[in-house]
Amino acid sequence: MNDWFNQMVGNINNAGLDKFEIQLEGGKLLVTQKAARIIACQIDGIDENLFYSGGEIEPGYYGGGDRVWVAPEIAYYWPSLEKAREDAIKWAAVPQNVDPGNYQTADAGSQHVCLQNRDIKLTDGRTNKKIQFDIERFIGRCPRPEGLPDNVTCTSFSITNEIQVSQGDPQAVVGAWDILQVPPRGTLICPLAQPIETPTSYYEDFGDLHVQWDDTAVRYLIDANRRTKMGIPPEATTGRMGYYREIGSTATLIIRIFPSFPGLPYVDQPISNDKDCITGGDVLQAYNDDGNYGPFGEMEYHDPGVVVQGTPNKRSGTSVTHILTGSPDAVKTAGKQILNCEIIPI
Repeated sequence: MNDWFNQMVGNINNAGLDKFEIQLEGGKLLVTQKAARIIACQIDGIDENLFYSGGEIEPGYYGGGDRVWVAPEIAYYWPSLEKAREDAIKWAAVPQNVDPGNYQTADAGSQHVCLQNRDIKLTDGRTNKKIQFDIERFIGRCPRPEGLPDNVTCTSFSITNEIQVSQGDPQAVVGAWDILQVPPRGTLICPLAQPIETPTSYYEDFGDLHVQWDDTAVRYLIDANRRTKMGIPPEATTGRMGYYREIGSTATLIIRIFPSFPGLPYVDQPISNDKDCITGGDVLQAYNDDGNYGPFGEMEYHDPGVVVQGTPNKRSGTSVTHILTGSPDAVKTAGKQILNCEIIPI
């Protein structure tokens, strides 16, 4: 059991890279200093990584897992709005000073780690506005929710992402964007605070199967067969989502609880929006790959962004992740208790 986890640890050690094992109730996380990624989540009784691992990009440096990027994607991950619209896959490129960045360890223990990436400089490809900022990331153990049934186990941790802007052009924008990659096949359940006409579509159309919704929730299929990305604005989400998946006779539900503040500036934008549109974005997003980048999907959330000369120059947000395991019926019942909607897989 857990040979896969020990192999990852060994590969990181052999490459001479720094890593941290965070001990949780009923499991543990494996965090790398490089890129500040949670690359593995080991849960007692399940002999596989509950997070998607993209394998080694280079010796000891893994893709996948949970990472922090910065929004707007349309500003910093393509050379221009025109190139993004021409061919989003061809022209996409991750800013290397964001990921992997140059993270240093500020503090670490058996149950937490704090990592910092300083003096990141980016230029908005839409407007040519420049911005400079720091990112701090804290990952640590936290208590499980109370009142869970005895036939469901739970492992819990928290993430705090903080961005502090040191300088930037007027109306330059940046926001923390947390991305958790998960393996298929499963359904992401996104409870709604109010009905919506349709979730935001960022790329190709949703099709007939992958995105379904009613007045209570959006249900999003992650199967790595169709490239889609959807979003929900802050006024429509309850600030919760859960990824339900079955592994043999055991069900898992990764629940993420994140802050949502209607009225604050969320800065990520669909590829179709005008270059001068810098706020009014979604807080919750989900992505399903078609195999071009790998067999995975994503649970994503945004913190409010910094608009230079328009909002405070520092923003931070804390999410809590609870991972439930047990029989399908038990996990669905416990999941409904936390998400306040039915766990209905697609």
